[in-house]
Amino acid sequence: MTNLVDEVVRKRWEKEYSEGSEKDYPNIELVRLQKWFFNDKPGKLIEYGFGSGVNTMHMAKCGYEIYGLDATYGAIKSANKKLKTIKNIDS
Repeated sequence: MTNLVDEVVRKRWEKEYSEGSEKDYPNIELVRLQKWFFNDKPGKLIEYGFGSGVNTMHMAKCGYEIYGLDATYGAIKSANKKLKTIKNIDS
């Protein structure tokens, strides 16, 4: 069985997060897709490789029930910190 996570890539991202890699705004394409295809009708989502959590946080603020997966501990820590700033969100 092959691994779902490339260890070289995971280590590179761990290094990025340990050095303070952060993003503050969601991806503009995600914002467009949410408006065009989801028609602002919140539902359930899964985000694989959520990184710093800005896209996850955006979708949660829009009312979506979102579950995130990431193999990088630094990303999980960063995203949890951001999600705790939103009321009524379980992280």
